[in-house]
Amino acid sequence: DNNVIGIVSERDLARYIVNDEFKNDLSVTKIMSKNLITCDLNTSVTELMEIITNNKIRHIPIMEEKKLIGDVVNYIIDQYKEENQYLRDYINR
Repeated sequence: DNNVIGIVSERDLARYIVNDEFKNDLSVTKIMSKNLITCDLNTSVTELMEIITNNKIRHIPIMEEKKLIGDVVNYIIDQYKEENQYLRDYINR
């Protein structure tokens, strides 16, 4: 249903690997961060940078009415790819 209940980051995995608690059958629910920091489509870039800096995180789920609609980093990457393609198409006319 796109209901987000947690997120697994590299930092979450590293915490278990460093403590020798990592096993192949380890449940994601044991590793994941449950206190999510999210934003919505109305979050300004300034607010977003402040959230990222203050919480020392890289990925922020984009939520709309409690439903996941994307990830900020992936959204920005997709925007750059699209813009890059438009520029290439324009140059190659």
